[in-house]
Amino acid sequence: MEIKILCLKLAMAGCIVSFIAFLVILLLEKYWPQHASPWGNIFYPPQRHP
Repeated sequence: MEIKILCLKLAMAGCIVSFIAFLVILLLEKYWPQHASPWGNIFYPPQRHP
């Protein structure tokens, strides 16, 4: 039983961490100057911003 609870907690923590990371990436992408982020081309293709 203990192991099952531990796995559940780890899964929950992983979901929360990945969700927060996704939000942080979106915020960086929104407010980073000149879209200098390495993942800029994923969310904003080159034709979006001159």
